[in-house]
Amino acid sequence: MPEYCENTMVLDILRNGMNSIDPSFKFGKKLKMGTFNIIQENVEVGENVDIQNYVLLKPGTVIGNNCYVDSYVLTSGNCKIGNNVKMRYRTVIARNVIIEDDCFFTAGVKTIFLDHSAVATVKPLLIKRGCYFGDNSVIMGGITIAEDCIIGANAFVNKDTEPGGVYAGTPARRFRDVKRDELWYTK
Repeated sequence: MPEYCENTMVLDILRNGMNSIDPSFKFGKKLKMGTFNIIQENVEVGENVDIQNYVLLKPGTVIGNNCYVDSYVLTSGNCKIGNNVKMRYRTVIARNVIIEDDCFFTAGVKTIFLDHSAVATVKPLLIKRGCYFGDNSVIMGGITIAEDCIIGANAFVNKDTEPGGVYAGTPARRFRDVKRDELWYTK
């Protein structure tokens, strides 16, 4: 767990007239933040987090250490994002999503709160350690993406995956096993 900064002067600097940051925002050391961001109540980010511009983090979003949050990333709140997670341009993280460590989301990836029958699900969308998501992939709520999976660009994932697989298509299906040198976090 990070040691959160209690310095109100730092929070005032982050607000700088171009960010809207709730006073309840908790953040670790070495936070970098761009401009035009909205950080709502009860958001926590760990140490060494880089938040770019035009980011919206809704209530109850928790982000771990050593994470990168690119411009236009949105969270719906009540989600948990692990350590060493990279979320690129226009990624959307829905509520009730749990993302484990070492995951990479390329541009435009979307997680959805609803299950395959368009019903709000109580079961969280669980993304296990080491997953990589290609541009504009969509992941339905209430499923589990197993560890070390690669999800191809424009894939639509509506069922649980098995560990270490490359998935692509609409709906996504497993094409082959992941090779160790393909795992982004090993490079």
